[in-house]
Amino acid sequence: MANIQYHTVESETANATNSFSEFNTADFILTGPGRKYLKNSLRLEGTIVVKKNNVEKVLVDDFRLDNMIGFHAMIESISTDIQSVSQIENLNQYPVYAKMQASSGMNAEDFCRADYIAEGRGPVDANGRYVLEAVAASNKQATGAAAVQTSEAPFCLKPNMCLNRMTGGDYSFDKYGYIRVSMNFARSNHFMFGQDCDGTMSYEVKNLKLRYTSVPEDNKDVKILMNSYVAIKSTMNSQNGSFQARVPSDAVLGCAISFLRQSDESSAKENTYQLQKLPGISSIKFLFSDTQNRFISYTIDELSDMMDRGVRSLRYAGHSSAQPDTLKGNEGMIVGTPFNQVASLRNQKFTTLIETDNADLSSRPFIVRQFFHTLLSI
Repeated sequence: MANIQYHTVESETANATNSFSEFNTADFILTGPGRKYLKNSLRLEGTIVVKKNNVEKVLVDDFRLDNMIGFHAMIESISTDIQSVSQIENLNQYPVYAKMQASSGMNAEDFCRADYIAEGRGPVDANGRYVLEAVAASNKQATGAAAVQTSEAPFCLKPNMCLNRMTGGDYSFDKYGYIRVSMNFARSNHFMFGQDCDGTMSYEVKNLKLRYTSVPEDNKDVKILMNSYVAIKSTMNSQNGSFQARVPSDAVLGCAISFLRQSDESSAKENTYQLQKLPGISSIKFLFSDTQNRFISYTIDELSDMMDRGVRSLRYAGHSSAQPDTLKGNEGMIVGTPFNQVASLRNQKFTTLIETDNADLSSRPFIVRQFFHTLLSI
């Protein structure tokens, strides 16, 4: 492709050292007069330092990332705004969605790909520890301890957001204006977990940059479609859970659900992004109306069917590698259903009914994380 240009932008909200930590927000502006953003070309890169009691991590420390999602775990949420349209996407629970995608679509061999290694992913739990270590290199001009030099752990990841889930045409900066991408960084004890984790954990992201590619403006007006999602979090504290949601979208493709014991979300030693099994789940039912106001009801009574439909909803949302056997092999649980049509849920309530035979939910409740797969167009 002729006249490709590669762009690098730093955050507008960076401090004097261009570093970020938990709860900080990094804002980036993408622009290119006379150019088009080349779809699916956005990358986030930087380096990271992890500390406990202000002391950098060493190999014996037991704290780690989720090895299946790597440095995606440090991003709590992402929003995308277009100058001529305003906000088009607001992704919450971002690492959980990344975990659902990875658990259903990637096996051990997949994690050995170079691009996934650069994201801090790996086939075994131990990879989540090693990627946080400083990188060592030899200095042939020195001797003794000075011969070993270290640099901060690097990363380069492809954010799972609408700008990287595009089909159709490329984005015209001249027609639609600049793009603003805002990323909020996760709480330290969500980003990391392990037996040595406690309230003194911290991390610092440095040298943060967004990279993207552009091509010349060709004045072709080709419709752009982008996959996205809307996340809604609830609590289930009884055997019969009823959850109502209003999804601000006219194009919803399906729903995928994962679970986490509520006590694990606040524990520094537990992986917040686990896809835990909901004990005793016996039935799940979805109720809504389609675009022609016809009442739609899906009732699923078999666990295998619940999980098969949950994975299928991810496939319908563009994650073509998602398979039930892969999810089972990765010991995860995702339930849900594809809608087999495009549904508008903007002006109606979507109801989910979950039944279990687990009497302990009143004292040990679970978090219910619903992800509604949506389709954006400009």
